[in-house]
Amino acid sequence: MLRMRSVGGHPLEVGMFVVGAVLGVLATGYLAVAGPNVGIHLQGNHIWFYGSSGAPPPRVGRFSAVALNNMALGVFAVAWLMVGLVVRRGGVAVRALLVVGAVWSMPLVIAPPLFSPDALTYTALGAALNHGVDLYQIGPGAAGQIAAVRGAEPSWLYTPSPYGPLFLDLMGGLSRLLGEHMLAVFVALRLLTLAGLGAIGVMVARLARWNGRGVGRALWLGVLNPLVLISAVSANHNDTLMMVVLLAGLLLAVRGHPLLGILVCVVAAGIKVVALAGAAVIGVDYALRRCGWSAQARALAVSGLLAIGGFAASVQLYGRGWGWVRTLSIPGAAHEPLAPMTAIADVLNPATPPTHLVGLVGSVVCAAVIVGLLTRLPSWGLVRVAAWVMLALVVFSPVVWAWYLLWPVLLFAAITGRRETQMLVVVSIGMLFTMLPGGQATLLLLGRPAGDQVMLVGITVLVLFFAVPAALRRLGPRPPHQPNEPSLTRPSAQSDTVDREQHRRTSATVHHSERHRRSPL
Repeated sequence: MLRMRSVGGHPLEVGMFVVGAVLGVLATGYLAVAGPNVGIHLQGNHIWFYGSSGAPPPRVGRFSAVALNNMALGVFAVAWLMVGLVVRRGGVAVRALLVVGAVWSMPLVIAPPLFSPDALTYTALGAALNHGVDLYQIGPGAAGQIAAVRGAEPSWLYTPSPYGPLFLDLMGGLSRLLGEHMLAVFVALRLLTLAGLGAIGVMVARLARWNGRGVGRALWLGVLNPLVLISAVSANHNDTLMMVVLLAGLLLAVRGHPLLGILVCVVAAGIKVVALAGAAVIGVDYALRRCGWSAQARALAVSGLLAIGGFAASVQLYGRGWGWVRTLSIPGAAHEPLAPMTAIADVLNPATPPTHLVGLVGSVVCAAVIVGLLTRLPSWGLVRVAAWVMLALVVFSPVVWAWYLLWPVLLFAAITGRRETQMLVVVSIGMLFTMLPGGQATLLLLGRPAGDQVMLVGITVLVLFFAVPAALRRLGPRPPHQPNEPSLTRPSAQSDTVDREQHRRTSATVHHSERHRRSPL
């Protein structure tokens, strides 16, 4: 049982924390019970341990069911904000946050995958791989009428997979180990994802501590984030597994092992290729820390060759050839309104959207933005630049889904400032309402181009009021860079001992004053 003194402070803060915790579990409990009836991907037989018709009860109706679902998401968001207000005042112990996160997650753990059917497609991919299907040529439906494929989305049944060979081998291994039993494979994937979320929490906490940020605030913004919990705990997206490895690579880099960090990011690219962006940021940061142009050029060449060579070697090691590189553009074929580039094309010409032209322009702008961000490495630091690069990749991507926001959110959580925190809170809450539990995009209910227009208005407000001010606050003059003294290397043992002693004395003084000023429960 959680000790109440873990939430020390004014009784109002304690009450707000408890109410937030209760509201959160009520919201996730409602989603677990009613969510399966607001969607289409659970209509098949024996998809989960308890049944679902895939349609709302007759007495409720679809409109009311969707409204109630959004109300539950709204309650979940309010609960998260209430807990965050207490965290901001420094009145919550880390163990209390972890308990709340576990309680919020329990209903999602026992419920079928909500807000996306991708995890059921993953199980189909693993089974098809064991039946000799080349998933980079055709989808899992080519395996024939086997039970393990029944959970896959119809649109993915005969579509080649865009996922990396490491992830396909993982799913193939789980399927082979568990006898191609769809539910058993999915449960194993869910347990693996939960373990991955725990590892993410540990690494986000370490990065936050390394960058002088509060661990509680980082965990609240990253791990307890409703968008993260729904995407990782319920939907079990492989983005979670990718971020585990990517964060490990960045953590190695900031601790003085950049080349090893690049290799770890290359491993993460075996799950989703976007992780190569992390290797690129680490490589440029490694080069900028050298003295003189020639030394920087050599360091950049070394890191580039290491990333490219490691990637090529991993492709050969997996033994599936380069066919999967060709399938990376397949997700972009989805014409979804959440992608700003797609929405712009639809608004420009609803009849025949110039998707290719707008996407090309977006790619050029994205490349320019990323180059500009890389120049800020000496002043912003590795993790912050990596977070902004990931955000740029999401914004300019030809297709965007809510769970893509896990890439920047989990990085920003470790280093975020006030403006960045505000931006991420707005984005995280807003993206909660972009998907129905069955996996459909909410904006499509408005039709096109109305859904695209709503999305563009939202992204414009976000950019003008949050993203631009947050970036401008950090675009001041860069301090003189000292390449031979990386700012993120660990202090010496002597200074570390002195810092710990000072921290101990300060903590004792603060604790003594807190006992007289506040009455912990």
